[in-house]
Amino acid sequence: MNFELFVALCLVGTWALLPISLIIAVKSFDDDMIGGGDHH
Repeated sequence: MNFELFVALCLVGTWALLPISLIIAVKSFDDDMIGGGDHH
């Protein structure tokens, strides 16, 4: 595999996973906040 192609795939994968991980983090944070409020 070409080094340039490998770097390009890594960059594309990072930019594709970044928003997904952010959405998951925000959803889990909201769930924790809502769950904590309900348990109190």
